[in-house]
Amino acid sequence: AVMFMFHPWFGWMTVGSALVLVVLAYLNQRYTGKALVEANQQNVTANLQTTKNLRNAEVIESMGMLDTLMARWGKRQRRVLVLQSDASDKGGVISSISRTFRNWSQSIMLALGAYLVITHQINPGLMMAGSLLLGRALAPVDQIIGSWKGFVAARVQYNRLNETLEKLHNEPDRMALPDPEGHIQVENLVVAPPGGKNPIIRNISFVTPAGTIVGIVGPSAAGKSTLVRALLGIWPAQHGTVRLDGADISAWDKQKLGPHLGYLPQDIELFEGSISDNIARFTKVDPEKVVLAARTAGVHEMILQLPDGYDTVIGSEG
Repeated sequence: AVMFMFHPWFGWMTVGSALVLVVLAYLNQRYTGKALVEANQQNVTANLQTTKNLRNAEVIESMGMLDTLMARWGKRQRRVLVLQSDASDKGGVISSISRTFRNWSQSIMLALGAYLVITHQINPGLMMAGSLLLGRALAPVDQIIGSWKGFVAARVQYNRLNETLEKLHNEPDRMALPDPEGHIQVENLVVAPPGGKNPIIRNISFVTPAGTIVGIVGPSAAGKSTLVRALLGIWPAQHGTVRLDGADISAWDKQKLGPHLGYLPQDIELFEGSISDNIARFTKVDPEKVVLAARTAGVHEMILQLPDGYDTVIGSEG
């Protein structure tokens, strides 16, 4: 608006220059956005792979897998570098064009201003002010083009955070049920991994009376862990039902049902905190109950051998 007050030609010159820079910003997004998104995804995958490898460092070293896993990680990192380099090259070209155009625009604005001064349409002060204001007006657009890589990375992280939060859906309040007795009834159960379509277990039906001990035996990848996850309500059923004391497992309040359940996954890690905190599930520690649980599990004597016994602190890596 200020440029139009100086002279209409100044205003239209500013609008036209801004539109050209907006087009350059769009081209920057079109030619670099996809490569940057893929590079960020590959980088996240490589970092997750590294973290997992560090947790299994002893297994990797003992089985001679270090060179193979390093080569695999290196291949992924090279892909990241190629994508980032390609995007940087294209972005650099567009950024250079943008800066060059901005400098030319100021020169053209000076030439236009000189013409208007000669023809007595404006005074010399407005000519210099118009050139300076044009540079200030176009600078933010030019900076956006130069910082586009950061914008793309932030958008990728924002989308990933949204996806994570969507998965952590809020469960509706459920009516409190009596403490479970342990009668389990499974009817025509079909379960697939979250997000998967191919079921791992199909049409499983059985009844386990309260107080019964059941062992599930089968070859690797037969679906034993999947069945346990379904029984606990960790993985939802595609078809069929899992009932605890007659109520569908999904109808139970997880916070109230949890203290009655025990679950030991294949990959075992303790949470950051003391041994007693982990045994008490990070609720208020009752020493008698903690020791009773440890004795029942047969680990009381082992815990006492630790430097601080039940107060021994577990690190963040479990």
